[in-house]
Amino acid sequence: MNVRALLTTAMLPVLRRYFPEAEPADLGFFGGYADISSALPKKNGLDLSPETVYNIRTAISIGGAPLFSDAVCEAGFLGFTLSGEALEVIAGALAVESFPMEPSPVIELGATPECIHARLLDAAHALPEAPFKPPAGEARAAFWHLIAADTPSSLEIALRQTEAALDAHRRSPVFTKAAVLAMASAVSRFISK
Repeated sequence: MNVRALLTTAMLPVLRRYFPEAEPADLGFFGGYADISSALPKKNGLDLSPETVYNIRTAISIGGAPLFSDAVCEAGFLGFTLSGEALEVIAGALAVESFPMEPSPVIELGATPECIHARLLDAAHALPEAPFKPPAGEARAAFWHLIAADTPSSLEIALRQTEAALDAHRRSPVFTKAAVLAMASAVSRFISK
């Protein structure tokens, strides 16, 4: 499953109500201050009212869950924060996909897809069954970026973040089993068969 494509498909019809020329390239998935951002207001010279931003945020859902928990428009940029419910829907969809449940036979150490996949599977084996809970802080960024990665450069960022988050998880658990299985499913797409 391509998470970016899924979310872009959910967002564009609503954004086109306000910005008819909105295209997939207008959505940024690896920004610093928001999960998804867009320069559409700046590009069109518009200043969106808080009511308009609220209407955009509440009009978009995924799997029956609100897609965003927050949205802001500052300096011509829209910034969206994914809701915990949406992350749960996405994690559930990723976890049911067929992916290798065994590590690759050859693993290059470091922030490689094979190594991160093996570490995620190891973390999953050590965790009890529990309902999905979105990770917080840096672990949330690693989770989000890994499941949204779909290019070599976005994958490289996500793998480095996931490596650091897994190191923190070893000291004090920050992920649930459902979260690490979704992450393992996402990274398995990048493992050479």
